[in-house]
Amino acid sequence: MSFFSRHRQEQQGGIDLNGRSSILCQALGLFVLICLSGGSVAQTSVISTTDSGPSRWAPDNPQALDDKRPELNICAFEWKPYSYLDGDKVSGVLVDLVNAMDLPYRLRFNFMPLPRCRAAVKQGQQDLILYSSTPDPDLVMASVPVQYHISGVIVKAGSGHKHFTGLPQFSGKTIGVLRGNPIYKSLKHYEGVHWQLQNSGESMWKMLMRGRLDGAIGDYLSLTPLQVYRSGEVEFLKPALYATPIHMAANRSVAETLIPLINGYLKQSLEDGSVDHAYVKHGVEPFTIIRTMAVDFERHQQEKLREAGAFVGHN
Repeated sequence: MSFFSRHRQEQQGGIDLNGRSSILCQALGLFVLICLSGGSVAQTSVISTTDSGPSRWAPDNPQALDDKRPELNICAFEWKPYSYLDGDKVSGVLVDLVNAMDLPYRLRFNFMPLPRCRAAVKQGQQDLILYSSTPDPDLVMASVPVQYHISGVIVKAGSGHKHFTGLPQFSGKTIGVLRGNPIYKSLKHYEGVHWQLQNSGESMWKMLMRGRLDGAIGDYLSLTPLQVYRSGEVEFLKPALYATPIHMAANRSVAETLIPLINGYLKQSLEDGSVDHAYVKHGVEPFTIIRTMAVDFERHQQEKLREAGAFVGHN
């Protein structure tokens, strides 16, 4: 059974603990975007390639031969709700937004692992990546984000934690985090917390539900569509632990034409509600809520800095 078939069953409440743990490994494990710029990457290998947009662009439609516009290769990977394959159809929040842009190109979406995707755009083998969080000399990022990676602490209902006030509130408690998660590098100095490194999101989810973990580091938007969240079995503590803006980014060879068009459209779409509509269409909370969480995170960070500065000044 595919992840997405399992997700649909989960939303209907018809899946057991093992199935739910497979789904929630997405919520607990989507951390790779925070460190996209590091590491060596093997030669690009496309997992699946498909046309998107109006049917006239499909290879078996003769009208496609009359479309003389240059092809724009857009690199993505399967990350619901942002970009995913629904059968042979490309779908997702970001896919919808890109398809709605009046771009002077024929659009083609290519799915591959995220590190390879980024490398392909850097090398000019692909033109646009939907996900970028770190500056790169070979890429030009759009300035208008319509996605945030919101990381935080997920707890089982009835844990007694209603808000996230800082890791000291988990002093003496055990929190799960995926092995290799770069977030852990900035967290492990909190010695009062017992960090339990996990090899998979599935094992971490099972331990949380069975009470062997007091919390787990996870991704907000991947969690919220799931029945276990909507039914109140688990909670995401606010404010978030981290809020990272994710941008579309283009290879420099096409950026001069492409990025201003993307920025203009995304700005307009935020103003007229199209971005919120795309999020709701794909079964998740409106982007307005996500952006508010990111703003709250930044405000919380600024408050902590002011408090630290006041403490230093007082002493």
